[in-house]
Amino acid sequence: MNEAELVAYLAGLFDAEGTILIEKKQPRWNNKSTQYILTVSVTNTRPELVRASHEQYGEHIVGPIRVKEGQKPFYRWSLSGAAARDFLRDIEPYLIIKRDRVALAYELQDRIDNYRHKPVQKDELGIREGIYLRFRRINKRGVSEPDSI
Repeated sequence: MNEAELVAYLAGLFDAEGTILIEKKQPRWNNKSTQYILTVSVTNTRPELVRASHEQYGEHIVGPIRVKEGQKPFYRWSLSGAAARDFLRDIEPYLIIKRDRVALAYELQDRIDNYRHKPVQKDELGIREGIYLRFRRINKRGVSEPDSI
């Protein structure tokens, strides 16, 4: 499989089995501000699927993880920050299901990169919170109206 085919394959795997997450971390000290962290991950019971993502893009891989007795162990690969955004840029042309989340992921990570090593002002934190809340609305679990074909 050539690199373009592998990226398309990983995009399909990610669209079906992957997650885009914007994590919100509260500050631990008074002089720190809330952090927003972009993370992407793929979780699967087949280690070779998770390994393919790791071999192409690196960063973190964990597993086998067993949740309950009798369950298959699972494996997870993840990227955070700019590496997550770069991965999404590679696979975006092939995404169908998660395409709406990608624009918000870019918006957040680009803002974070623009503030690298600078204090984050309250108005910027408000913008990041707005992105976080829009992302949560898109990602909300539960019953939704079925799409028409």
